[in-house]
Amino acid sequence: MGLFERLIIFLFLAFAYAEDVRSNTPILNLDAIFREIQELDNKEVVFKGYYAEGIFFNNSDFSWEFNEHHIVMPFSGERTTPFIDKCTGKLLVARGTLHVEEKRAPRVKNVDLLYPFDEPEINCLSLIINFDS
Repeated sequence: MGLFERLIIFLFLAFAYAEDVRSNTPILNLDAIFREIQELDNKEVVFKGYYAEGIFFNNSDFSWEFNEHHIVMPFSGERTTPFIDKCTGKLLVARGTLHVEEKRAPRVKNVDLLYPFDEPEINCLSLIINFDS
């Protein structure tokens, strides 16, 4: 096996088994959540997804037709310019309680952790004035 193949395998394993640097909890991707959606209902989850306008998507294409898996993060508060610049359109890690309903997209509530996957030192929640989920 050549160096290139080893690098590809390493990168795959690194992203597949990512852990939240703050709590050493495995970070799920949206596909993993949707494979076990009923079992995760009303449970705390740590996951990663591309964030835009209160919705987490599987990829950065932000399919507004909602024909792909997505999770909604309802919240109140004022998004600041730093939040928009540092957290919107990025791959974020979130921790909260997953709520599943039959006719609506899953929601993550009681969010207490939100940061860019590649910049865990940024606290996105602190960049929302009066954040409440």
